[in-house]
Amino acid sequence: MNALDGDGNPTSSTYQVFHRLINLTGQGVAQFSVELGFGVGDSFVQAQTGQGVTISSGFKAQPDGSGAVSTQFPFGLFGDAADNPNFSLDGFFAPERTGLSVSTTETSIASTGFFGPYEALFGSWLSQGSVPTGAFWDNDNDASTDALLMAWLNPDGQWEVRRDVVDISLGTAASLLVPATFATYDDAVDFLGLDGVMSQGAIEDLANLNLNFAIEVGDLVNAESFTLRTTMLAAPVNEVPAPAGAPIMALALGALALVRRRAR
Repeated sequence: MNALDGDGNPTSSTYQVFHRLINLTGQGVAQFSVELGFGVGDSFVQAQTGQGVTISSGFKAQPDGSGAVSTQFPFGLFGDAADNPNFSLDGFFAPERTGLSVSTTETSIASTGFFGPYEALFGSWLSQGSVPTGAFWDNDNDASTDALLMAWLNPDGQWEVRRDVVDISLGTAASLLVPATFATYDDAVDFLGLDGVMSQGAIEDLANLNLNFAIEVGDLVNAESFTLRTTMLAAPVNEVPAPAGAPIMALALGALALVRRRAR
């Protein structure tokens, strides 16, 4: 969707952003913010109204009803397969979507707290180095695709199987209504009947948050590029005040390559 001037010519262009935020801070995260501006590092200055770059308020993020901005932890872990034609299994941990609610201004996005079951399960947005271990089944015998998460090592030190095999030859599985727990990994593998085709590994997607929004770009004022800066705020640990937000990513986008110039 492009804004038009009085002659019907575009004054700006809107670009959808499929953004993935990965917590590599080494600690839990409670909040994040995304800001549009100019410059990087200590020279960053947030953009103001009228400077030619804004968060699009007219964009409709997916899924339907999310407004102009949506977030979600990966669907394979949380989500209802009935709502997504790309998946035949509900999320491993829950069929409910989960992520962080947000508020927006013309030049910023800021999280306002969790929605869905993620916080109840893990407390805060986990760092990649702190995610739990999972048991994965290479159900399609293809190393180039993601293996299917079947069980995880829960906080009680038990291997919790949340999916069962439907047909080994077809590589299909189904969610268990009641998870089965086992004292050892080998016991869990025996229950599934997947000896030799399962492996252990970190459930890395628990550290990954998908962020869907759009940027509206017009003629920039006194600049040839702009910056998209993301900041994460650490979660409190044992009631100790969290440190100041640490910028973890600054992505400069060349506006000259993006802007559809007005017809002269």
